[in-house]
Amino acid sequence: MLDWDGCLAVDDVLRQGAVTVVAAARRFAIVSNNSTLTAQDLAARAADQGLMIEPSRVHLAGEAVLREAARRLATRRIWLVACHRMTGAAEGMGLIIDDTAPEAVIVMRDEGFDYAKLTKAVALIARGAQFWAANLDHTHPGRCGAVPETGALAAAIAAAADRRPDLVAGKPHPAIFRQALAGLDCSPAQALMVGDNPRTDLAGARRLGVRAVRVDAASWVTS
Repeated sequence: MLDWDGCLAVDDVLRQGAVTVVAAARRFAIVSNNSTLTAQDLAARAADQGLMIEPSRVHLAGEAVLREAARRLATRRIWLVACHRMTGAAEGMGLIIDDTAPEAVIVMRDEGFDYAKLTKAVALIARGAQFWAANLDHTHPGRCGAVPETGALAAAIAAAADRRPDLVAGKPHPAIFRQALAGLDCSPAQALMVGDNPRTDLAGARRLGVRAVRVDAASWVTS
C-alpha cells in the first residue's frame, strides 16, 4: 500500500523511482488522504507520466467520505467545502448539494476556502448538520514547502463551531486501510504500507498490524 502525496508524487508529479517501485510490487494499492482528485483523475495523471494504475487500485479519502455520505445519510443532502471536481463526484454518487438543510457539512481540501465558507459551515453545523472531514492532515508536502490540507480547514471550522468532526474518513482511521486490504485480498500481516507521514500512514497501518516503511524527502528509509 503506497501513499500518493509526498511519497509517490509531489504536487502530482511522480518522484524519481516511483515507476520502478510500483513495477516491482507483486500487488499494490494507492492509499491516500487526497481529497481533490477522484481515482480516475489520479490514474490519468499517473498514466501521463508513464505509471499505469487501474482506478480500482486507488483508495482516496475524498471519495471515501462521499461514499460514506451516500451510504449513511437518509436524504443524501450535504453541503461541501471542496473543489469543483469533488462537487461533481458527489453529484455523480447521487448526493444533493444543499445549503439550507443538509444532513452533513463535509470538508475536503478547498483552495477557494474563505471567511464566507467558514461562516456558512459553522451556521449549518449550529442548525444541526453533522460535521464530517475527509482527513485531519494540516499539510502535505509540496515542491515549495507545506501545502495546507483538509485538516487545517476543518480545524478552523471546529474552533468556530466549538465541536470536533463527527466522522473522519481518511488515514489514520482504519476504514480506508481495510478497503485497500480487501481489494488486495490479503491480511494485515501480509501487507506493507509505504508513506511519508508517521502520524497517518505509519501509525494507522500499525494499528491494524500492517508493517510500515517511511519515505523521506530524499530517499526510502525504513522506520
